[in-house]
Amino acid sequence: GVQVSEDAKLDFADKADITWSAPYVAAAVELGFVTGYEDNTFKAKQPITRAEAFVIFDRVLTFRDALTTAGAEE
Repeated sequence: GVQVSEDAKLDFADKADITWSAPYVAAAVELGFVTGYEDNTFKAKQPITRAEAFVIFDRVLTFRDALTTAGAEE
C-alpha cells in the first residue's frame, strides 16, 4: 500500500487556516495531489474551482493507474 508520513508538514503561509483537515491536506500534498498557489498559500477558506477539482482528480487517477500498473508487474 501507499505509505504517507505521519510527520507530513504543511509549509503554506496560511497554514493556520487549515484546521481539522490538516493531516489530510498534508497527505494530499505529500502524494502530489495538491500543491497550493504560487504565493505559497493553500486558501482553505476559498471555494475550489471546477478547473482545480479536475486537476486534482486527474492527479489521483494518474496515481491510481501507476499503482495498478506497478501491481501488475509484481
